[in-house]
Amino acid sequence: MGTNYYLVNKCEHCGHEKRIHLGKMSAGWRFSLQTPPLEATPDGILAIKTWAAMREWLGKSIPEKGCIENEYGHEVTLAEFEDTVVASTRNPGNMSHHWHYGSHGRSFVDPDGFEFQTDEFS
Repeated sequence: MGTNYYLVNKCEHCGHEKRIHLGKMSAGWRFSLQTPPLEATPDGILAIKTWAAMREWLGKSIPEKGCIENEYGHEVTLAEFEDTVVASTRNPGNMSHHWHYGSHGRSFVDPDGFEFQTDEFS
């Protein structure tokens, strides 16, 4: 069982929401970050290849477009999201999806040990 996190972009005119999957936290596992879709990033899907780049992108996206919510609709701050991702990645007892299941070309680990999935998952 786990919890998914989303960047929620809300239209100020009509209230329509667009949810971009940021990743999933599961007990006993490192946080699995989702590479943002092509239209969400300025340079395309491969623009986000590191946790540092994702943090920078979120720092710009949240004030301009929306907020971060978990799958239960609870809003979390960027700092809370960062703490969740870092704590699960740095916990030596947590297993790695990338190393446990193999990448099969659909996942990678950045130089700081943060895991990304390039295909859709939940």
